[in-house]
Amino acid sequence: MNLDTLSDLLDEVSVAYAARNGIKRTADWFTLKLQEELGELTQAYLMERGQARSKGRSVEELRDGVRAEVADVLAHLLLLARHHKIDVMEALEEKWLVHHPPRSPRWKRGEVIMWSYRDPDFPDLIDCRPVTVVDDGEEGLVVWLAPGTRMLHHVLEGGADIRTADGAARFTSPRAQAVRNWSGSGVLAVFQPDTMYSVWFFETEPGVRDTYYINIEQPYLRTANGIESSDLILDVVASGTRYKYKDEDELAAAREAGVIDDSLHERIHRAAEQAIAAFQARDYPFNAGYAQFQPDPSWPTPDLPPETTWQYET
Repeated sequence: MNLDTLSDLLDEVSVAYAARNGIKRTADWFTLKLQEELGELTQAYLMERGQARSKGRSVEELRDGVRAEVADVLAHLLLLARHHKIDVMEALEEKWLVHHPPRSPRWKRGEVIMWSYRDPDFPDLIDCRPVTVVDDGEEGLVVWLAPGTRMLHHVLEGGADIRTADGAARFTSPRAQAVRNWSGSGVLAVFQPDTMYSVWFFETEPGVRDTYYINIEQPYLRTANGIESSDLILDVVASGTRYKYKDEDELAAAREAGVIDDSLHERIHRAAEQAIAAFQARDYPFNAGYAQFQPDPSWPTPDLPPETTWQYET
């Protein structure tokens, strides 16, 4: 049985239930009924786990209760989707299955994608950079950010640079969307699957990219038009045999502001240590020959999508 057939059958049951009980199935009813069923599932789960009164029910009855409430939640979720004409399979493909490795798109050399960062505290804003794909293989995704690329970034409400705010205010003050050009030379960036850092190769002299900016960030996710991650503030700058941490003060301020909790703080430092170990051992991507990378001269500087909007130009 497919989801469409199941939804049709569930709708027939729901229509009969509503008729018997004098219920008008409005958009609000579908949403509130789902909320009610979620509450009942939570109660059944707490009873089964011994965190709420069992009301004299046996272990098997409690387990059956959870099973029944899961069915109610799923049924009402499908009814809600049907009411709003949402193709559930299509939505799952776009939101979830696109991130499943066998289904993830592999981009070809020369294709343009969006390299983006989202801040969960400012979900309506984005840091977005159009880039050209250099390689997309099992070890990693490699992209080229050309000089002068038009990119989106965050500013404080009013248009000021975020770094003009002090301490915790840098992470909690209201923000706005802005656009600017990438300054300086171009950057080759490497993203590895399930890895909490990316490595940016900066040019130190013509034809040589042997300074590495290691950006600590959430493992990237593939989207329909590129990749998305969340920046985690701490960075490492490495060259030759030396390295140094960057923005430790900002990480401390973010922790003070409650943006970074103890668990994430520990994971950030562990990721930085793993990156440093890879740098010292000259593991991928430090051994991949990217220090000598030069972009294809035929590649144009990519642009932001035409529908892109912003409030400030900086």
